[in-house]
This record gives sequence, structure tokens and C-alpha cells, in this order.
Amino acid sequence: MSKEFKFRVWDKSANDFLQPGRIEDDENPFLFYNLGTPYDLSEILGYHLKPEDEGGYDRFVVQESIGIKDENDIDIYEGDLVDIYFKCDSFRTNMPIRQVAWLDDRASFGVITPKTFETFEEIILDGVVSWKIKIKGNIFQNPELYKL
Repeated sequence: MSKEFKFRVWDKSANDFLQPGRIEDDENPFLFYNLGTPYDLSEILGYHLKPEDEGGYDRFVVQESIGIKDENDIDIYEGDLVDIYFKCDSFRTNMPIRQVAWLDDRASFGVITPKTFETFEEIILDGVVSWKIKIKGNIFQNPELYKL
């Protein structure tokens, strides 16, 4: 099974997510829009943005889907704020709202806690019978939901 790569893009100057779009050109399959202005993913990633463009290289934040959907069948992305519920053999618990993130030295997606980073694999090990995750917001549009 291969992973489908999905991205979303936050535009700092517009203070909103770019709208995803697709074009038929096989050489450039990813296109995002902001108020009708198209940006292809290679531009967004900084390969073709010129420093004199508005906001330069720091204008966009690219976030990748982690390949898991929440309980409402919505793709979870880096930067999402999630509520995690899990049931173990002997107890049930809700984790406080946590931010989804990528950690380079662990080469894994997981959640940031006030003092640690836990991968999703670590969370669902050790006797977890079932678990579910729900997106509560994201760090850009709902920063008040999350405090490290």
C-alpha cells in the first residue's frame, strides 16, 4: 500500500488556507489558489518564489496530511489540534488537546505534549484496545485551543 501525499497551505499574508485545485498537466499536478491567483506547489515550497515577491519565502506554511483520518473521516494534517480518546484493558482516558507535528529525529508524525513528543505508534501501544481522534481546530485559526 502506498501513501497518497496530500498537502494544505497556509498563506500568512492572507491569514487563510489556500484553496486546493488540480490541473490536468502531468508535469505540474498540484495547484493552490488564493483569491483566484494560482500557486503551484513547487512555487509554494520556495523553489521558484522570488525574494521580491510579497512575503518572500516566509509567506507560506506547507503542511502534510499524516495519512490518518479523524472520527468524522477528515484528513489530519500537521498543525491540527486534536483530541485523542483511547481505551485500554483497564481504563479509558482522554488526552488534552494536542498539536499534530512531525519530528525529524524520530522520522514520525505524532503529537506535541507540554514536555514531550509522542508518536502515534507509541500512543496506541501498551494494551490499547481502541482509540479515536477528533480534530478540534488548527494552530492558525484556533490558537486559543492550545497552550504548550
